[in-house]
Amino acid sequence: MHEPLKIAVIGAGAHSAENHLPALQRHAAEHPGEITLAGLCDLDIERAQAAAAKFGFAAAHGDWREMLERCAPGAVIAVTPSSITAHVAQEIMRMGMPLLMEKPLGATIGEARAVAAAALTCTAPVMVSMNRRFDPALRAGVALADDRPVTYLRATFARERRDEPDFIEYTAIHVVDAVLSVLGDVAHAEIVTERRHGAPWYFLHLRFAAGGYAVIEVMPTAQCNAEAYELTGSGYRVSARSGWFDTGVVQLYEGNALVHEERIDPALPAWVRNGTLAETAAFIGAVRAGTRVSPIPAEVLNAVELCHTAARRV
Repeated sequence: MHEPLKIAVIGAGAHSAENHLPALQRHAAEHPGEITLAGLCDLDIERAQAAAAKFGFAAAHGDWREMLERCAPGAVIAVTPSSITAHVAQEIMRMGMPLLMEKPLGATIGEARAVAAAALTCTAPVMVSMNRRFDPALRAGVALADDRPVTYLRATFARERRDEPDFIEYTAIHVVDAVLSVLGDVAHAEIVTERRHGAPWYFLHLRFAAGGYAVIEVMPTAQCNAEAYELTGSGYRVSARSGWFDTGVVQLYEGNALVHEERIDPALPAWVRNGTLAETAAFIGAVRAGTRVSPIPAEVLNAVELCHTAARRV
């Protein structure tokens, strides 16, 4: 019988507190004996202490290296600012600890490539937090395609007012990675940008080595929030609207007939509807079983490269 997997988390800021920490707390409650929440670290020790008390961690720390030395965890989740992500990730890799790291892979494309290369030679598994791969609506939509080839995929990623210059590299990378996870390697890319409502919008036209085609619409200042995917193949179409912002809906059309519809309960916490809980379970399950984690940094690097290129087209 497995001993509980000791988990330590680096970072107790807003993103961690709204996603990773409640997901870990729920997993621990629903799967007794699988994990122990051994330590939580933040440079703001009072924030770490408050979050540790709220989410059930055994100890709070102000220094992540000290925490790892004291806790000796079996896995680490690093939710760090992009300026230090690559450095922290590579140091944990050298320690040989299983790691779930936040995106992006680094503050620069060089750092991202270095992280991807280092992870390939690391003795412990390294997974990147790309929770849209685990979005319940998208996963249900892909399942409804039932292994039939996807000829065309359209993805929409809209936000109300997000005018930060790194939006596509630090946030919209989620939708780019999700599309690549469905269709595979990109053979050719055309990127169109234009400014609307004070920020650049991005339209990625992608042709894939396996034959599919995708259009990704990234609209940071669309004055509404939405994430949606449409998968089309011979004789069928799947529409998957993420439940993060409203009621998620997944529909399957065979020919012109709607043959299946399911909804994502809007009462579920956002960290369930956006895939974080399922992602957490996948990481824990793989580490405990000694099986492969996914996505690894090398699997995310193509999306990183595309977003990096798009950001420099403005």
